[in-house]
Amino acid sequence: MTEHGVDTVLLDVDGTLIDSSYQHALAWHRAFRQHDLAIPMWRLQHRAIGMGGDRLVGGAGPVDG
Repeated sequence: MTEHGVDTVLLDVDGTLIDSSYQHALAWHRAFRQHDLAIPMWRLQHRAIGMGGDRLVGGAGPVDG
């Protein structure tokens, strides 16, 4: 046990243990909103799921055609 009372830390970096896609979509939605961009939550949850931030920023916007 460490001085902080924690002896184990569990990291779930790929979403296998906890489905955190909603929390990620909400965080991106809030970040876009801070920059006056209205990206619907459904677009972030369904079209951008699994994208890295480098692809999500360009891929979450409106689709032409």
